[in-house]
Amino acid sequence: MSKDNDTIHHKARELIERLGKAALQYAQDRTNLVKEHGDTRALDQAYLLLSEVESLLSKES
Repeated sequence: MSKDNDTIHHKARELIERLGKAALQYAQDRTNLVKEHGDTRALDQAYLLLSEVESLLSKES
């Protein structure tokens, strides 16, 4: 894993620890909010976080 991937993984894990399954909705809402602002770099990061949250939650199920 690259440093960026490690960071995304860590942030996703932290979000899940704080919010549980609600982390998925939080990440989706954040992605939608960033999308409205048009910041492509931030949107890329939001999608990476959303994807990692989805992945981690699916492994826990």
